[in-house]
Amino acid sequence: MEKYTLIFIFSVILGKLYSQEYDLIVKSSGDSIICNIDSITDESVYFEMKYQNHWTHTYVSLKDVTGYYYDTIPKIIEDTNEKIKNVVYGTAGFMGVWAVMYGNYERMILERKDKFLNTLWLRAGGGWFAGWSTSGIHVITGLTLLTGKRNHHFDLNLGLGISYDKSGYEIEVRNARFSNDPQLKRSDFIDFFPAGGLGYRFQKPLGHFVFRTGFSFPETAYLSIGFSF
Repeated sequence: MEKYTLIFIFSVILGKLYSQEYDLIVKSSGDSIICNIDSITDESVYFEMKYQNHWTHTYVSLKDVTGYYYDTIPKIIEDTNEKIKNVVYGTAGFMGVWAVMYGNYERMILERKDKFLNTLWLRAGGGWFAGWSTSGIHVITGLTLLTGKRNHHFDLNLGLGISYDKSGYEIEVRNARFSNDPQLKRSDFIDFFPAGGLGYRFQKPLGHFVFRTGFSFPETAYLSIGFSF
């Protein structure tokens, strides 16, 4: 018991220096659990703890607990090997006669853990688009800003895109041959355009599943599913 009293006092002193702390549960068996306490009922303490490098929700009976303390253990050391800094996801978008399918990669370039505007990501993606008498490839690059520091985020993105209208070029080539007109250049069917939008993203800080939905250009109304690592 003396050992846990010293740990508690030492942690409280250090905790004053840091704005983020974990909670502590001390069991009657002598074990202690560093965690985030969710709630306490008449029978159990429900909490989130790290197990095998993943955060998981569980509980312990109050009969097996001798004490629990909020904001006790300071988050002094961050394991950089556990940080999520890369995301890959596929996107499908559709609106009217316009449809797109993309593959995307994002790399975190800035993290501000205690701020509402939480992380900034560099994004690159590309894929196929189709519309009325037009189809080809898109390539997009830009920045993605995520708000919130838990699982649910606003997803704001802004960047620049380039498209090549392959079918439009092929149609004009056939028309030029039929009319004996000069053939157009491929570069005439390459366009640059601003890209960006706003949506919702589900992405846990140390999780791997990623889900996005929202509206943007040129993705239009989109859904994305991916993987973070």
